[in-house]
Amino acid sequence: PSQHSAAALRGCARTLAVQLDLEPVDYPAFDASLVASDGDRVVWRSDRLIARTAGDRKTLDLRLPAAVLSPQDYLIRVTGVPARGASEIVGEYRFTVVR
Repeated sequence: PSQHSAAALRGCARTLAVQLDLEPVDYPAFDASLVASDGDRVVWRSDRLIARTAGDRKTLDLRLPAAVLSPQDYLIRVTGVPARGASEIVGEYRFTVVR
């Protein structure tokens, strides 16, 4: 399932805080990649993220560097990283940056 929202980035902001609600999956860690809409170019990546549990939900808190963001559409691709074996894409989150 995909979500799409707009994020306003102020001129002086150094980071954009993003909270992602994860599907009910159980992985010890997650990787997140920020992909620009002008192709499949990864502009930022964070590895070995630990999800926060809030009730029966899991969330990932990201801080995207403003330096890599321009006014356009982006996709954050979240991958579940198992203790052993291959990683699996567990969610894609679309958003648009506006300044």
